[in-house]
Amino acid sequence: SVAISADGQRVAVGMRDANVHLYDAAGTALWKQQLNGAVAGLALSQDGSFIAAADESPRAYLLKGQIE
Repeated sequence: SVAISADGQRVAVGMRDANVHLYDAAGTALWKQQLNGAVAGLALSQDGSFIAAADESPRAYLLKGQIE
C-alpha cells in the first residue's frame, strides 16, 4: 500500500513484512513502524503528520508520523 500527503511532501509505504515506512519527497527515510500483520491499507493526513493503517490481523492503527 502507498499513500501520499496532499502537499506531496510525504509518502507512506506499507509492506507485506508488516512495516510502515515514511519518506520525504526526496526519498529520504523518516520513520518506520512495525504492525502485527501485513499492511492492507494506508491513508495520510493532509500534512502527512498522521498515518491511518490497517493490517491483515485485522487491526486498525492511527500512527503519528514523527521523525525519530
